[in-house]
Amino acid sequence: TYGASNPTSAEEGATVTFVVTPATGYNVTVTTDGPQLTRNGNEYSFEMPGKDVTINVTAEEILTEVTINVNPAGKGMVYVDDLPFTPGGKITVGVETSHTITATPVVGYGVAAWGWDSDKLTVTGNETITLKGKGNSDPATLTANFIPLYAFIQGRFHVTNAERNNQWTNT
Repeated sequence: TYGASNPTSAEEGATVTFVVTPATGYNVTVTTDGPQLTRNGNEYSFEMPGKDVTINVTAEEILTEVTINVNPAGKGMVYVDDLPFTPGGKITVGVETSHTITATPVVGYGVAAWGWDSDKLTVTGNETITLKGKGNSDPATLTANFIPLYAFIQGRFHVTNAERNNQWTNT
């Protein structure tokens, strides 16, 4: 957040101080059209010259570079914004810049889970997810994990005899 300093006028030679606090996930650049700024955290100051001063503040979203992987390799595809995506490739996300990512298994496999750097990324959804950054510029990883479909039932259930209408029973 930023706005006009208070007061909005100053005598020549006076020190003018103002605060600029970026929104989460953003960096700011602060400049003036004349006097040199001194910065201490989010506080900026300058010595008032004998003319008006314009303060310029530019906010830039912090982007996170994300490598997208598939595990195990060859057992599924990943689509980013409905387009096929090569595993090991990179995209960028931010607090407002997001992508829709879909995991599609090959025949005989299912989506087991997504894995991601939870301190850097926000993930919502299951097989199709929305991926956003958390305002961290460090690289991150997202992995689509696939599992053979027989693993979902192997060792957990068995088929009883036909007289029981082929019911699945918990073992």
